[in-house]
Amino acid sequence: MIAQTVSSDRRCDFPSWRVESLTVIKTAVDWACQENLPVLLASTTGETAELLLDCLGGRSIRLMILTHDPRRAGAKTRFNEEIKRRIQALGYCFVEDHVKWMPSISVTRFIEKLFDFSVLHPKWRKWERDYGIGGKVCFIMAQKATKLGFLRKSESCVCIAGHRTGADTALVIGTSDFECERRLICPPRSQK
Repeated sequence: MIAQTVSSDRRCDFPSWRVESLTVIKTAVDWACQENLPVLLASTTGETAELLLDCLGGRSIRLMILTHDPRRAGAKTRFNEEIKRRIQALGYCFVEDHVKWMPSISVTRFIEKLFDFSVLHPKWRKWERDYGIGGKVCFIMAQKATKLGFLRKSESCVCIAGHRTGADTALVIGTSDFECERRLICPPRSQK
């Protein structure tokens, strides 16, 4: 059971982001299993990755979990080492995005808001405008996974990402042209 019902209008045990993330992850994993597609998941602290592992229920999929460079993430937002070991013990691919020239994530976000300036590539800005922040992350992950050789150039994959906490977006992306083939779950653009 995802959350215990205390009364007809109140839930306990799981924060709302976990319930929403479970819905996104379950939808994406079910689709990936049905279509025999690999799954890419963005997870900052490992909590979303742990939810995905729990949702698999013994099903076998090709899975890559990507996270921020630990040198760019603050102590509270670093990927949990125990979850990382669990992922690797299960034989799934785990990638830390090492970007040497970027300042910390919080500094980058502050500069962008303060100066209304984006360090994003124009294509990334388009993806964010069309699919929200989670959608943009999905496309970046698909590019990264293809560059690393996890995905073939003509392969489709299910990408799961979010904005700040948890997962709110699941897209099927084709790697031949990095276009969205199907929106499994994608919040309205006003929520980006």
